[in-house]
Amino acid sequence: MENDDKEIRGILKSAFPPVASAPSRDLWPEVLRRFDQRVINTPWYDWAMLALLVCVLFLFPGFIPVLLYHLKQYPYLRAYLAGIAVPTCFMLVVLAAFCIARFVYRVPIPIERAIVFPMALIPNIFGAWNMLYLALGPRHHLPLGFHGAILPLILVPLGALVATKLGFLTPVDHGFVWFQLVRIEYVHFALFFPLALVIYYLVWKYLVGFLNGMLGISA
Repeated sequence: MENDDKEIRGILKSAFPPVASAPSRDLWPEVLRRFDQRVINTPWYDWAMLALLVCVLFLFPGFIPVLLYHLKQYPYLRAYLAGIAVPTCFMLVVLAAFCIARFVYRVPIPIERAIVFPMALIPNIFGAWNMLYLALGPRHHLPLGFHGAILPLILVPLGALVATKLGFLTPVDHGFVWFQLVRIEYVHFALFFPLALVIYYLVWKYLVGFLNGMLGISA
């Protein structure tokens, strides 16, 4: 029986070639070369439709109040749009900085793994938080700045939990490590977290508040 097993193993080994446990060469330079060679070609009809839309709004500006009138019937949609506008613009800046750091300066940290979820979630969370502000009504909600300053108290623990589960964040003694490269002490985090609260307060009070007022959302 044992001889039969050895014979079967020998037949299987001879039938299937050995598989290398690691690639024979580094594939990352080839990936970067493909990125450098990739050219995004925008079809001509996309530009034509964009130009047509601009021309229609320019020649018939009466369409703009019509669009705003229909939007006025949906206050929660307006609150959502006002909420997502600021983080969406900020995320575009973050994406541009990432592209420069990753593909121009060849920063070895895999930043793309860390920004995918924030780019998808944070604008939507801002929009939902602004909808909650509208739903609470003027008698029950806090001033808009304080309402927005509460948001980091939710986002930071949620982001830390997700980053830990995905392996981006590793807790260590007196701090944590991002991507096994960047160490942040708890003391430094405790110093910068109040600054984040102040930034959120100002952003919500002035930027989101301005958009709320422009879209007719009661303060």
